Amino acid sequence: MRYRVRVDGELLEFETKKGEGESHRVTAGAEQHSLRLDPEQRVLEWDGIELEYDFKRDNGRSGKVTIGERTFDVEYIKNRGTASPTRGTQTMAKPRLKLEGGQPVTAPMPGTVVSIVAQEGQTVEAGQVLVVLEAMKMENELKAPSAGIVRQIAVKAGDSVNGGDVLVVLE
Repeated sequence: MRYRVRVDGELLEFETKKGEGESHRVTAGAEQHSLRLDPEQRVLEWDGIELEYDFKRDNGRSGKVTIGERTFDVEYIKNRGTASPTRGTQTMAKPRLKLEGGQPVTAPMPGTVVSIVAQEGQTVEAGQVLVVLEAMKMENELKAPSAGIVRQIAVKAGDSVNGGDVLVVLE
């Protein structure tokens, strides 16, 4: 099943596939995670880490989810079929690269790509800004970890990304 949810104002897209028992495989962008829910104990296991959770529904389409000590406002946008972006919303970055060697530069946390500073084919120095990412209402300059050539850019300005998503590949 594909889902589009708004969490604390940020639109996220993900897909779940049922596994054995209460386990699920969750795919968001280029990341895959394992999820197991125990609704009776109110415990979820995310990639092997157990956390207490609670869900309070405000109405049929929104509510509050508490995971550990953090609470999020959640609103379902669409829950079946193909998740198609609606006008004026952000969508998850779709990976368009094949990692065959090279050094990936990844997003350190979820956020929105503000701008791409580097260009494919450009020679860059260590510490040179490649991408500007807005996360937690702050702009973060993501820099080249070493000198090299920008081989591929996997995102565009306006894309929402998850932590660990590949943004740029250096060679």
